[in-house]
Amino acid sequence: MTDSTESPTLAGAVVRDLLYCRRCGYSLRGLPAEGNCPECGTAIWQSVIHTVDPAASRLPKLRNPRRVGSALFWLTLSIFLAGVLYAAESVQFELIGTGNGHWYTPPWLPEGQLRIASGVLGLLGLIAVARLIRPQAEAPARIIQMNLSWLAIGLAVWSLVILVRGFIEVTGLIVTPVTIPWLVLIGDIAAIFGLWGMRGIFIAVGLRSREYRTSRSSRQGAKSMMAAVCGDALGRIFQIGLLRGCADDRYLPISEIIIAVSSLMLLIGFAYLVMNSWWIRRSLRKPPPQLDEILQYPQQDK
Repeated sequence: MTDSTESPTLAGAVVRDLLYCRRCGYSLRGLPAEGNCPECGTAIWQSVIHTVDPAASRLPKLRNPRRVGSALFWLTLSIFLAGVLYAAESVQFELIGTGNGHWYTPPWLPEGQLRIASGVLGLLGLIAVARLIRPQAEAPARIIQMNLSWLAIGLAVWSLVILVRGFIEVTGLIVTPVTIPWLVLIGDIAAIFGLWGMRGIFIAVGLRSREYRTSRSSRQGAKSMMAAVCGDALGRIFQIGLLRGCADDRYLPISEIIIAVSSLMLLIGFAYLVMNSWWIRRSLRKPPPQLDEILQYPQQDK
């Protein structure tokens, strides 16, 4: 926000509500909004803009902001926890070796159960998506509904792929060596579509949170997460080529490194998304006051 864009909107306005100077704490009630604090000289309009959020107040109102904020938070949390369980399965059964070429399987946790739990958590996230799909704004845009559709389809397919993989591992179903890499690749493609839809939702709803809107270092971008998914897909393509004998075995460590780094980037990204959605939820549950609640304009005088 700059002086040139915000100050003119306060022309002739007087502070009518209890408002304190953001620098020294002096009460500014009854003073002209374009003046300065009598105590420290700070421009009063800076304290006004610091208290309210004009950019958010100009957006279409949400019919049920509390439900929207909570649904967005629980959606990101469920996907993050699903990703943690999915990664934990890989760490448990792929990185812990016995030294004789076989992977160690704990008797109390058959292989695949964590992936089934991960898939179930992903499907539970669809409940939050359903709470967002119904038009929530006074003037819902078609693009928002399209993004929600992409999000729902991507999350559903990704979760079902994980459930199928977990079912194969739990039951010991005999499949071809390339079946699992192909399944994961399909899940990656679905995740890209889902992340694209989530990007649109965060842009539309996140603008109502000044903390999310103005953050630079802590705001997670969906494009970087989609790049991480593409990295995982590239690693799976390497695996499929190796299993089919179309690639050199020397590329196996490279594919494993690509998959591991991509998975770590995704987990970190979703952790940031959970934090971002919490900011948005907090802003929607307790929005800042609007300008007309703090200022009195000349046309409002009686």
